[in-house]
Amino acid sequence: KLYKEIGKANVLINCPRKLFTNELISLAKNMEWVHTAAAGIEEYLVSNFVNSKIIFTNGKILQGPEVADHALALLLSLSRNLKAFSKGKNTKNLRRPFELYKKQALVVGLGGIGTCILDRLDSFGMQVDVISEEMPPLLSKIRKFFELKDLLKISHKYDAIICSAPLTKKTKKLFNFNFFKQMKKNSIFINVSRGPLVDTKALIKNNLYKKFKGIGLDVVEEEPLPKNHKLRKANNVVLTNHIAGLSDNNRHRAYELLIKNIERYLNSKPLLNLVDKAKGY
Repeated sequence: KLYKEIGKANVLINCPRKLFTNELISLAKNMEWVHTAAAGIEEYLVSNFVNSKIIFTNGKILQGPEVADHALALLLSLSRNLKAFSKGKNTKNLRRPFELYKKQALVVGLGGIGTCILDRLDSFGMQVDVISEEMPPLLSKIRKFFELKDLLKISHKYDAIICSAPLTKKTKKLFNFNFFKQMKKNSIFINVSRGPLVDTKALIKNNLYKKFKGIGLDVVEEEPLPKNHKLRKANNVVLTNHIAGLSDNNRHRAYELLIKNIERYLNSKPLLNLVDKAKGY
């Protein structure tokens, strides 16, 4: 039915990803605006859509508070050895918990989520650098600003690195074997963005994951990880099932944005949360 009616529509809201195809866009002769409540939008970037003049908006920024909370939950769980303690395991050989105060942190990706993570890390007294492909706001919380090309050169400096970057052609498997090998021993790595940014096989190659104080992954390349996967059995790894974006307020914010944008569209005003389809975010 969608394919039959799409030619009449000017606006498409929250289309299921599997139905958003080049064929659908070729039929959408009158389409002016597409909106999805999701923050991750790589599956919508089919060529006919990217090359069109159709405006695209999404749920970026809105999921900042809850995803940042989740990133900090993973960070604290790992820094305080909560997984081992909560399961009553032998903790004699565990590395001592470390405090976040004055530790060095790097946030990769400074959109709505990354900015909220930055805010929380700063409140714990961490010294935070950021990587962004856009010029960040000149906030006192940001110690240094780097570009994506600098990642491998600086990765050895940090006690914690948190990924909140979008999934694009540039960032796919950005966190690979060479990157993890460069990271400081007894450091923490966290991903609350998209699974394919991290080469999961690289973490288990030569048991590389064992060098870390902890690894926290809300997302992985292929979800879910197999039940017998090495990372599931590791004391220093915390896995959650792609739940960082859930909260009691996220849908409310999504509805508010949608209502505002419908009003703006009807009054020929610029829409909020525009996506640059060429950049992929």
